[in-house]
Amino acid sequence: MSDARRAVQLATVGAASGLVATTVMSGVMVGAREAGLMTELPPHEMASKAVDETPAREEAGPQERRSLGWLSHFAFGAGTGAVYALLRDRVRTPGPAGLYGAGFALAIWAVSYMGWIPALRLMPPADRDEPGRQPAMIVAHIVFGWVLGALVQPRLPRRLQPEG
Repeated sequence: MSDARRAVQLATVGAASGLVATTVMSGVMVGAREAGLMTELPPHEMASKAVDETPAREEAGPQERRSLGWLSHFAFGAGTGAVYALLRDRVRTPGPAGLYGAGFALAIWAVSYMGWIPALRLMPPADRDEPGRQPAMIVAHIVFGWVLGALVQPRLPRRLQPEG
């Protein structure tokens, strides 16, 4: 199998796994909001703030903003799932697949909520956010990563063993 074909297969497996993991993560997030740990889900808040910076701000109502939030959330989950599968194929180490996925997802949380999200002024940095939201988001990311790792690992193509 060519390297390009292998990469496409891996990215497809990762993206599909990322969509499933994002679905599970979303359940954790909605549960946290219903439990009063956050007033708004981060994807919805970020989408709304992004729309506020466009000419569409007057036409985009709450439902359109929520829909954009969900769309961006699932697209990001699929994209990071594809990246995870490509990386995991290159770095094969023994141990629980979910643990590697959770570590990857925690890195995404840190880079996002302490990095590019506040830099773009879409949300405050994690240490200045609502008290319950970021602990809930850390748990949601761990769940995302665990599911992602568990789904990707058994679907990684077997490596060719050197002859000899």
